[in-house]
Amino acid sequence: MSEQVLLPIIEQLADCRTDQERIDWLLACPFAILRKYDFTIRNRMHVAGLAGIDGYLDAVAVAMSATRSADGFWRQEQYDLIQASIETMTARARLPEQPAADPPPPDDTPVPDHSLTEI
Repeated sequence: MSEQVLLPIIEQLADCRTDQERIDWLLACPFAILRKYDFTIRNRMHVAGLAGIDGYLDAVAVAMSATRSADGFWRQEQYDLIQASIETMTARARLPEQPAADPPPPDDTPVPDHSLTEI
């Protein structure tokens, strides 16, 4: 069985150590790589704890799939979508990590009877 080798540009992502390095990588990465390796990129970003990248990758997919103007360039809406997703991604990356909160019990959950264990 052969050893699995990462694509060099994906190795660069794996070598990133900070959220800023990961964002810089995302913004410099060719769109074709972002589309082709979408799942791998999302997985590596989520494992690294980088929040907010899904919106950016979704925006890239939408912009790349949308029709272009008659002159062959993106429409302004596509640029605006990408720009907004970049701003959201970078803002979320700057937020401090929040501890996961326990979900509240459903409304129909009976209140436990602690009288049996009270001393």
